[in-house]
Amino acid sequence: MCSEIECEIITLEFPKNKSILTTGSEFTIHLNNMVQEAWITSVQDEYDEKENTFKKTNFLKAWSKGIVHIALKNGDPIYCEKFTVLPKLGRFFLGDDEQMYPLQN
Repeated sequence: MCSEIECEIITLEFPKNKSILTTGSEFTIHLNNMVQEAWITSVQDEYDEKENTFKKTNFLKAWSKGIVHIALKNGDPIYCEKFTVLPKLGRFFLGDDEQMYPLQN
């Protein structure tokens, strides 16, 4: 059970009005069979393909890979599992009122 998660995500495509994910970005998280309001508490790192390492950053653009911290707005705990332990329970989607953000996680 957790109310905040650290995850590695791959952003695929964003709506035209949102070009980046940054600290404070608000969205709806779809995890297993629940939907909750959430926000990004911090963007930790972005993957640099040229050097094959993660580097510190404050935002993620479309078509990038990074590590972020996500917190639920109401603070209620939810059940989630590490992707490496149980992949089906370690997947989620982010979205807003207009559309879903495709991610790989």
